Amino acid sequence: MTLRPLLPTTFRRLIALIPVLVFVLDFPLTVFARPIQSPGLALLNDSDPVPPGLVLHDQPGTGPVIDLMVEGNASDVELEVLGVVIGSRLSNNVRTVRVPLSRLDEVRAMPGLSRIVASRPLKPLHDASVPGTLATPNYWSAASPNFTGSAGANVIVGIVDSGVDWSHGDFRNPDNTTRILSIWDQNSAGAPPAGFGYGNECTQAQINAGTCTETDASGHGTHVTGSAAGDGSATGNGQPANRFIGMAPRADIIVVATNFSGNGVIDGVNYIFQRAAALGRPAVVNLSLGSQYGSHDGTEGLDTGISSLTGPGKIVVASAGNEGNTGRHAEQLVPPGPASTVTVNVPAFTAAGGAGNDYILIDAFYNGPDNMSVTLTSPGPSPVTVGPVAKGLNGGSAASLAGNIYVENGLTPSASGAQNIFIQVYDSNAARPPRAGVWTITLTPVSTKAATECDLWLADFSLGTTGAAVTFTSDVDNAE
Repeated sequence: MTLRPLLPTTFRRLIALIPVLVFVLDFPLTVFARPIQSPGLALLNDSDPVPPGLVLHDQPGTGPVIDLMVEGNASDVELEVLGVVIGSRLSNNVRTVRVPLSRLDEVRAMPGLSRIVASRPLKPLHDASVPGTLATPNYWSAASPNFTGSAGANVIVGIVDSGVDWSHGDFRNPDNTTRILSIWDQNSAGAPPAGFGYGNECTQAQINAGTCTETDASGHGTHVTGSAAGDGSATGNGQPANRFIGMAPRADIIVVATNFSGNGVIDGVNYIFQRAAALGRPAVVNLSLGSQYGSHDGTEGLDTGISSLTGPGKIVVASAGNEGNTGRHAEQLVPPGPASTVTVNVPAFTAAGGAGNDYILIDAFYNGPDNMSVTLTSPGPSPVTVGPVAKGLNGGSAASLAGNIYVENGLTPSASGAQNIFIQVYDSNAARPPRAGVWTITLTPVSTKAATECDLWLADFSLGTTGAAVTFTSDVDNAE
């Protein structure tokens, strides 16, 4: 089955409006350009279920809300009247927001917005800590609690992760009071911190009283906090105390139990720096998390949002990543003339069932002035082909026996001007998960005079319950 490329949603709507415009040409007409939207976001118009790679929450009294970043001069009041909850206000008129799904089309139609960016899901990353940094923390030498040197004293270490076991002895002072100044749990309802309209904040007094309700279900955030600021006093499992000491064992700590969305991480960093500023203290925020979405050139909303919060006494450090040698990046130099192909392997797996649970998302970029078409072909039997999709168009959202397939090409330029190719294959129902086998991406130059570099990343995938890994099987480049 071959599926023809479809006109973008915006073009389809404009064509539908032509008969109406014939009758109103005698009146003044103002045309507002719709904002640039993240790849795949247009599928929310008519997609059922909601496609993967977007961050949604159930908000009491509102229903489903979606995490977005918006850029433009639309006022806070204009957004809030539509039920939008504003989180962080960043530079260049950028704001993190939660938009009721039922009001999304109205937000898209706001003339004051120039760009709407989907907040993408992130995942925890943390393999090695002090040895991996090549640091020698000899600024302290005496055993806990009598560390010599600064050992992080008077500095705040911020952690944005899965949370923290606030009762753990590694995060307590010698008098058994907590070193944790506050915890913002973004996943629970309650008393949000000032300036943020969601989550629940535990104060230091609540932590000392043992009444904080936050928990770290996975333990990842506790592990990361120990690597950054644990004093090593509560070692267990037969190991001697004071063996596993973090980088800054005398620092105070602020923790954000994040929802692992781009918005949640930006808001979390902002919250920590605001709390530190109120105390007149410098802060270092650790992010042992990340994703493979975006152009990887520092111009994505998550990157620029975090960067805008930094400055003297406000430092963010991030994990180098756990995925450097996992076949998640491919690089193809597409020559003039013949088409080039990149292949992706989907291993055999048992589907998770339901809808939107099994998926593959590929985010790719090529030089802005260049031009190529994109075709996606599934494995057999009876391979399904979507494309060729020309630059500036999309291949629709096509249900097939190989999965629900969507291909976008150059419809959403990145902030740096690079052209984006966005591919997703997902289960629109339990009977149609992505087909196992080798998928082929065909890149056909249209007006390219020289070889064009195209970088492709496996932005995200989830297959069944066994964690089967999708990998590129050609043109793999682990350097990026």
